Amino acid sequence: MEEDIKKEKRLIGEFSDFKHEMTAKLDTISNRLSDLEKKIESFSPITKVSVIEEISKDVAKKRISECLCEIDEKIYPSEIAERLHIDYDLCVEIIEELLKEGEIEIVEE
Repeated sequence: MEEDIKKEKRLIGEFSDFKHEMTAKLDTISNRLSDLEKKIESFSPITKVSVIEEISKDVAKKRISECLCEIDEKIYPSEIAERLHIDYDLCVEIIEELLKEGEIEIVEE
């Protein structure tokens, strides 16, 4: 009887050790999988779909001017076009006009 109890305790201890070992291995695998997913995401191109609103040049110019007045940081024409849903080429054309008119200026960092 006493031997059976010792045997049971030993088996319970072995099972507990096994359980902790497997839990640790699963945690390691989970962490490595998360790291791999992050690496894969950084390599895979994410296709962005932008909806371009058809607006007049005057309306686009007004929106771009307002956008630039509200922003206090460096921003690229592509970001402005995306933010305002304006055609990129039109955005660049308007920015060039605003530069020539002295309405905006390029600030070097």
